[in-house]
Amino acid sequence: MSVSVCVSTYGEERWAELARSRAIPSAEGQGVEVVFTHMPEGSVALARNASAEQASGEWLVFLDADDELAGGYVTQMLNAVGVLELVRAEPPWTTLFTPAVSYCVDGRKQAPKFWPVVPYQDANWMVVGTMISREWFHELGGFRNYGDPPGSNAYEDWGLWALAQREGSTVVKVPDAVYVAWVTQDSRHRGSDHATRVGWHFEIGRDLFGEERYPDDWVARQGRPGRAAATARRRR
Repeated sequence: MSVSVCVSTYGEERWAELARSRAIPSAEGQGVEVVFTHMPEGSVALARNASAEQASGEWLVFLDADDELAGGYVTQMLNAVGVLELVRAEPPWTTLFTPAVSYCVDGRKQAPKFWPVVPYQDANWMVVGTMISREWFHELGGFRNYGDPPGSNAYEDWGLWALAQREGSTVVKVPDAVYVAWVTQDSRHRGSDHATRVGWHFEIGRDLFGEERYPDDWVARQGRPGRAAATARRRR
């Protein structure tokens, strides 16, 4: 089994520089192919899809420029795949393998944890470093370029994980694989207001789950941050 770690940035060159100094080194010593893409124009969804197009690994892990993979991350992920193969006696190509997350606040890493599991139709509890097979990623069409302008919606990872589960994916937690997420106050997620986040949520929810679950008045009913909106906001 082989893994490609996809590090993808867009916009200002400082994000590419951060990727080279933080994200990429954390992956390079783990026996994987590291694919890096920087798009001065475009979006994170397009940049991630471009990295995935170049990747040759059977499995893909997406790593943000300002984050890290803890030591042993890839080994733990592949161990989880191997265990599932023994149980099912077939390659688990549509399974999503999700890591624990350790938030790094002011340079201090917190204890790894999983967010509480919530229905995938309502919100996202998984980090972007969730491992997906390359075959399944491409079959699903990769990350969708949500937003107006395209790519401005910051919940594209929820869009992919929700779509995968809608189409039949199950999720396996891998507690010994730790994704280190650096908390940045001016990130797309933390720098947006409640109305913007609700709009992002509605766009993806309506696209994937239709009017029955996300009727026209859904946005109006999100007058203040609720559990689902708060959970979606936390994911990056």
